[in-house]
Amino acid sequence: MERNEKADTLSKKNQSEKASAEEVRRQAMERLGKTQKRKAESDKEKPSKSKKRRSSDAVEYLKDKFEVESKLRNEEMELKKNEQQMLIDQHSQMNKQQLEMMKMMQQQNQSMMALLEKATFTK
Repeated sequence: MERNEKADTLSKKNQSEKASAEEVRRQAMERLGKTQKRKAESDKEKPSKSKKRRSSDAVEYLKDKFEVESKLRNEEMELKKNEQQMLIDQHSQMNKQQLEMMKMMQQQNQSMMALLEKATFTK
């Protein structure tokens, strides 16, 4: 009994697959006009015609594009300013460190000279 049920389901499955394959082949072979009509009938709409674009649409698009580009340019300028400020800060910090190092070296030299003078006076 199970074999009969399995065979029935397989044969039904094969039949549905064949039917769908034939439908796909038929759709592939039909012309563009027929395809549009078929889609229109299935959607129950008329085939859409290309709309004429108004000049205001183009102007609006250009305005939007200009706004986006100007925002990007402004952001890029801000980033460059920030980068330059960071570089300036780094350079100033390096200069401060160098000055501190030089002061420390001078102090060290002075203390060494003082020690040498003490050593020469004590002899």
